[in-house]
Amino acid sequence: MDAFEYSEYLFEQYKKQKEAQYKKYCELYSIAENSSLSAQKWYTDYVLFFPCFNFKVPPTLLNSDFHWNFLLTLLQASFKYELIIKIEDIKLHNNSDNLPELIYKKPYNKNELKLVELNQDNINELVIDLISDLTEVYIDIHDSNRLPTKHKIQRCGLQVNYWNIVAEKIRSRQEMAGIISTGKKFQNYFQ
Repeated sequence: MDAFEYSEYLFEQYKKQKEAQYKKYCELYSIAENSSLSAQKWYTDYVLFFPCFNFKVPPTLLNSDFHWNFLLTLLQASFKYELIIKIEDIKLHNNSDNLPELIYKKPYNKNELKLVELNQDNINELVIDLISDLTEVYIDIHDSNRLPTKHKIQRCGLQVNYWNIVAEKIRSRQEMAGIISTGKKFQNYFQ
C-alpha cells in the first residue's frame, strides 16, 4: 500500500466512524457517498493549498506507508488543533536532527503532544479526527443557518498564507544549515 492509498484507507475509516456527519456533508455538497478523498471539497478547495516541508516523524514509523504530508496539511488546516513548529538552532551539520518537530494541542489546553512520540494507532485516530474537523467546518460554511460562516471562510485564506510563510522560513533555515555544514567541511579540509 502506498502513502496515498493509506490516506484513502483512513478516509474510509472516517466515513464508517462518522457516518451521519459524512452523509450530511455529501448531501450539502452533492457529493457521492462512495467518492474518494481527492473528490472532497475540503480537500480540493482548502487542504491541497497548504505547503509541505520535511519534519521529524516517529522513528518506529519512519519506513511505514503513512502519508506524512497529508497529516501535515491536515494539521495546518485544522480549526480544532493548534500546530506548533519547534526548530532547534542551526547546527554545523545538516542531518535529521535539524528537521522541525511538530507539536499539536487543542486551543486553550496546556497539553501538548509531540508527533514523534505517537504510535500508529494514535496517528490514525488523529487523522480521522482532523478529517472530521474539516468536514464539520465545511458543513458550517455551507449551512446558512449557522453564524460563524464568514469568520471561518476568512480564516481559511489566512491559514494558507500563514503556513506558506512558515514553510518558506523552514526551508531557508534548512538551506542555511546545509551551507554552514558545507563551509565547515570545506574549512576542515584545508586545516
